Parts: sequence; C-alpha cells; structure tokens
Amino acid sequence: MGPYKEKAHALWISLLVVTVVAAAIYLPWVVSGRELFRQEGLYAVEATEFHFRNFLVTAHQVALKNGFPLYPALVSLAVRWTHCPVETVMRTISVLMLFLTAAVVFFGAKSTHSPRAGVVAAAIYLTSLISLEKGWEGNPVTLNAFFLLAAQLLFFYYGARGAWNKAWISAAIFLAFGFLSGGFRLLFFFIFPMLFFRRPFSVRSKFHRAGFVAGVILLGIAVGFWAFPYARWYGQMSFDYQFWGTGTAAEFFRNFWEFPLKFFVRLLPWSLIVWLPFCAALQELDPTPIYNRYLRTLVAPTVLILWLIPEYDSREMLYMLGPLAILCGNAYEPGMRRYGIRLRKILVIGEYAAAAMLLLITVMAFVPETWLAHFASIENSLHFREAPGFFKTGLLCYALGALLWIAIHCGRHTEPVSRILLLVAASIGVFYSGILARYQEQSNEKRIFGGDLAAALKGEPSGILYKGNISDLYGGLYYSGAKVVKLPSLENLPQQEKVVYVIDSTFPPLGDRSWRNLLPPFYEYRGCPIGLWQGILLDEEE
Repeated sequence: MGPYKEKAHALWISLLVVTVVAAAIYLPWVVSGRELFRQEGLYAVEATEFHFRNFLVTAHQVALKNGFPLYPALVSLAVRWTHCPVETVMRTISVLMLFLTAAVVFFGAKSTHSPRAGVVAAAIYLTSLISLEKGWEGNPVTLNAFFLLAAQLLFFYYGARGAWNKAWISAAIFLAFGFLSGGFRLLFFFIFPMLFFRRPFSVRSKFHRAGFVAGVILLGIAVGFWAFPYARWYGQMSFDYQFWGTGTAAEFFRNFWEFPLKFFVRLLPWSLIVWLPFCAALQELDPTPIYNRYLRTLVAPTVLILWLIPEYDSREMLYMLGPLAILCGNAYEPGMRRYGIRLRKILVIGEYAAAAMLLLITVMAFVPETWLAHFASIENSLHFREAPGFFKTGLLCYALGALLWIAIHCGRHTEPVSRILLLVAASIGVFYSGILARYQEQSNEKRIFGGDLAAALKGEPSGILYKGNISDLYGGLYYSGAKVVKLPSLENLPQQEKVVYVIDSTFPPLGDRSWRNLLPPFYEYRGCPIGLWQGILLDEEE
C-alpha cells in the first residue's frame, strides 16, 4: 500500500469554503448587538474623549500612562464618518483586522509551501476558538497582532536574502505603528524571541548596520510622538495606570497551572494538528527548514511569555497564533502523509463535537425554559427566543447544524482532515453566532445603569458628573451620556461651581454643600451600592 495522500481541491473552492465559514461565524449582529463588554467600556470612553490636537489618551479626563492613541483614533474617526454605534465600530475594526491578518497568514504559508498550506493556515487563524472568543471584541489586540506578524515576516523575508538594512527598517515601520497601538508590551513580544534566534538569523552580528540605526530612530520617533503630549500636560492633570489583573500570587499560580489546558482548549478544533510542526520526524523532511525554524522560535518564546507573566491576557494568544498557523499550514501535507491514517481514525471526536453543538442548538432554541430549570441553572433567561423571527433563526441554525453533522459523518473517511476540522469549527460558529450571541445580548446591565443615571439627571442643570473614589464604571457611565471627570479626591471638587454632581459608593464627606441622592435608596450596580449625589454649595451664613 502506498503512502496516504489526501485528495486535492481547487484553490478557489478551498478559499470559498473558508470564507463562507468565517462569514457565518462573524455575522453583523454578533458585532453590533451586545452592550460594551469588559474592557470595551474603557476603549469606548478613550475614543469619545480623543482629540486629534494633542493625541493624549484619557478616560474620564485622566491621562492613562499605558494608553496608546492609534486604536481610539481609528474608532473616533470611524464613528464620526459612519455615525454608527461605538460598539459596532470597535468590533468591526477588530474583525477586519482579524481577516487582514488571516490574509497575511495565507500568503505567508502559500508563498513558501503550497496553496493548501495557505488555506489551512488561514482557516486555523480565523476559526480557532481563541479567534471566535476574542477576535470580535472591541479591543486593539487584533490590530496589534497584525502589526507584530507583519514586522516578523518582513524581518525574515529581507533577512533571508541578506538585505538586513531593509529587514530592520521594514520591521521598524510596522513596529512603530504597533507601538502606537499596543505600546512597549508589543515591542517586548517582538524583541524577546530574538534572544533565541540561531544562524543565519542570530542578530548579534546584525546590529552594526545602518538599517538598525534607522529602525531605532523610527521607533524613537513613535515613542516621542506618544510621549510628547504626556510630557506637555504632566503636572497639569491627573495621570493613572490602567491595571486589569488582580496581581495576587494566588491568581498568578492559578493561571500558571491552568494555562496548558486553556491553551489546548482555545486552539480547538485545530488542537488535533498543532503539534505537527514540532514533530522531529517531520522536521527532517522540511523543504524550508530555516523558515519554519524561525517561526518555531517565534512561537515557543511567545508561549513562554504568556505562561509566565503575571498579567496574562488570553487575548494576547493571537500574537502567537499567526506564526503557529503558518507553521501548521507548512507542516500539514507532510504530516498527513505520515500520520494521516492515524489522525483520520480519531476524527470521530469531531463528529461527536458537531453532534454536541446540534444538541445545544436544539436545547437553547426550542426546549421550554421550565424544563431546563430542573436540570441546569441558567444565568440569564431564554426570553430572547420570544423575539419576532427567532423561531425561523432557530430552525435555520438547527438545519445548518444537522447538515454540518451529516457532512462530517459522511466525509470523515474521505474528506481531508483540515476540511473536517473546518466543518467542526463551522458547527461551533453556527451555535455561537445564531444562538449564544443572542443569549449574551440579554446582558444589558450597563445600558440599564446608564439609563438610570440619565433619567436621574434629566431636568437637572447641565454640568459635569464627577467620579469619586470608585473605579471602572466606564461602560455604564458611557451609556449615561454625561461628561465624566475622575477626581483624585472629592476635596478637589471645583469650589466655584454652585451645583455639582458626584457618583460614588459612599456619602460625600464634605460639609460645605448640602447633598441629595438622585438615585433610589439602596441602589446597587453589580452588587456595589451607588449614589448619584447632587451637591449645592452652602452660603457662608449657613
């Protein structure tokens, strides 16, 4: 019996399948329906307050030391031009950058190996669970991932041809934009893997080049462009460092032990083949050993960083996913020739996964909520199913899920492994975009909170809403429509203003004003008591 060989498909057909699957996952209502989610509230406030005359990144009039202007500038411009909601604009930018990076991944594999390698690489980047989970969020991470991958690939492209001046300069151009989007942290993700480069990419002998000096100057200009507004306003306004992690030792060690499992889960359904580029038997047959060794050197240190740094952010796995997807695309065909028969035998797991998704679609779309309450605790209600037209949507999702299961069942023994894994990803995407996204849209506590604040302020004299000793609230306060100013202390309230409005969790301890809470008694937001206090300046006689 000859070696195992998968049947080939026309390039345009393979690209069409990947595009259709990706479009089915990232549907318009997925990026527009849900309220601001987690860090999206902060970026929405940054975009709203962004002014092109100084490029200073602020949130509630506090300059963020780790805020970078490119993403809020893009969101601000797009909102002004399109007049679309900020949620839609932020997430659309993220999805577009995800697709643009997938195109870079496609050409990064196709140009050095084969069209099939490019298709597999693009499919991995677009349909891995980490992309589905984080790629649509209004966050600069997909923008950062694009600039980082472009810099890494250009550095190899010119370096492999001995044009080191071009390598340094071209990489520095994209890193400069990456810095304005992701800051010093993104530069670290580019620099740290260089410590592990081997010949011919060992950089120790490459620093004495004019291109390196020019690249450093370009990065210096980008850093100066970012730092100048902060230096200009330093001492004249409040500054803060936005820190999202808990920073505790317990949190760090929990993430440390959970990382391998999370890493495996977030690469599903492609976890089945991501080990292929690191198989020593396949590396001996590699037609482009330098290129793939370079990519492995990018992947391994990046994974190490994500595993060991205390402020681990799962979104930053996208920094590693681009090189890893290219590696998997390059190793796919030799991997299938050697291990295809064995891998095909365990594709039944994919069939079970598709069947599980079909069952979840059925349960969440059609099973009465009272029945489910006997078996599971549902965080949000299933009232989204009462929306006009949802019954048809549920039937469509059920039909698509059933067709995908049939396709996986019938093609498991004949279709390429990558095609089956893509269909499994499609079944996950259909469930997410058709059912789960609608379920998540019910989380509207920020909009309700913002609406309550707006209603409480209605009819009151217009002014500024001062935020006291309380953190975050970016999303909820954004929906209030009020201009918010965060104060270091309530003692910094402007004395010349007759009436002020303060949002805080406690009664303002200032006796020079009479205070009245505009919100209902015992009002809470996310379990925290909140008061909207109107303070009227007392006369000296009083």
